[in-house]
Amino acid sequence: MIRRIVPIIRDYQLNHPRGKDIRIVRQPQNGGLGRARNRIIEEARGKYLYHFDADDAISPDTIALLHENAVRYDADIVYASHERIEEFDGKTRRSQFKYPDVHFLNENEFADRVYSDYGFLQASTWNFLIKKDIYIKNNLRHKPVNYWEDFSITIDLPTYVTRVVLLSDVTYFYYCRYGSLSNFNKRSRITKSEIQKTIDAMEHPISAAK
Repeated sequence: MIRRIVPIIRDYQLNHPRGKDIRIVRQPQNGGLGRARNRIIEEARGKYLYHFDADDAISPDTIALLHENAVRYDADIVYASHERIEEFDGKTRRSQFKYPDVHFLNENEFADRVYSDYGFLQASTWNFLIKKDIYIKNNLRHKPVNYWEDFSITIDLPTYVTRVVLLSDVTYFYYCRYGSLSNFNKRSRITKSEIQKTIDAMEHPISAAK
């Protein structure tokens, strides 16, 4: 996947009007999603961050739409809605996770809403635009694990943001296939060590060292 993507990015670097602003950051070795995302948090030079998994897709106007709302409301974070696409046994099943169009602009307003209904907010860190300083000032980092690394941040993230925008626009397409990391745990047997890693990720303080 990466070998196919890098030449495309190189082409944008050479031919896009803002190509000089594009950087490719390489990990010395595959350390998992958590470490990769932490590296991006540390390396990013812009005001906002947007995480995007390599096997998913976004609509062409995703970043423009999120950025427009971030600037308009001086939002700490802007969430958009997504569609889940399951491709198993030659069949495709689609379902949408849609937010209401709503703005949370007062202290604790967003956190109160989220913690009154845990199913209200997505557990993943993709498909939202967030001010980089939210991560930096609060020393927020993903856990270096192969799964649940998103949850280790998103469970507490509402307590670190005040101005939040939710959009009903579906901008992200989350693909679920056999062999993907998010579906790896659909097995008849899971080892005790894997279960312990998940527990450690959930219990570890969110502002832990990288």
